[in-house]
Amino acid sequence: MDYIRDNKLKAAPHYIVLVQESIRLAGEVQHTLEDAEEDASGVVCIQLSERAKELGLVVR
Repeated sequence: MDYIRDNKLKAAPHYIVLVQESIRLAGEVQHTLEDAEEDASGVVCIQLSERAKELGLVVR
């Protein structure tokens, strides 16, 4: 949007709406990927912890 404004480009209203929607969806995808990464990290930590217990590497 800044590019259009800065370069004084003419854009049809529907184009502007599509760009705004694309930006919004990109943000949602980024948040989803961040959540998935956190979930995957948590699963890996749990699996490592369980395996360490199985191998007797964890002393309580």
